[in-house]
Amino acid sequence: MTIQNLLGSALYTRLTTTGGTALWGTRVYDRQSPAGTAGSVPYVVFAPVSGGEIPLTPTRTLDIRYAVRCIAASSAEARSGAAYIESALRGGSLTLPGWAHLGTTEGETLSAVENLEGRQFWADGALYRIRADKVG
Repeated sequence: MTIQNLLGSALYTRLTTTGGTALWGTRVYDRQSPAGTAGSVPYVVFAPVSGGEIPLTPTRTLDIRYAVRCIAASSAEARSGAAYIESALRGGSLTLPGWAHLGTTEGETLSAVENLEGRQFWADGALYRIRADKVG
């Protein structure tokens, strides 16, 4: 399994088992929401944006950034979703089989208003830095 598959699975699990599920349930998507999702807000989308493995040590070290955003029908709901995302990921533990998760930190804030299917949607979240070392 690739590291992006492992990270996607870990992020999905973390985001669907924390306080934010009161808002988005299991509507958490890797890179893009499915067609027709606009009627099912709020939801969360995460995507890798930069980083990867760093060949500075004899072991494999991962340092990657993911954009994680809550898409909602109102600015207030998107901000609330971003706060849930922060509480789930910032300093939280991710299960990455074969890797020792070193930490997840919050970086730059992300905020946008998007028009989709004739409606406005708000997107709030942040960039999250995920670091891990390969074990074994």
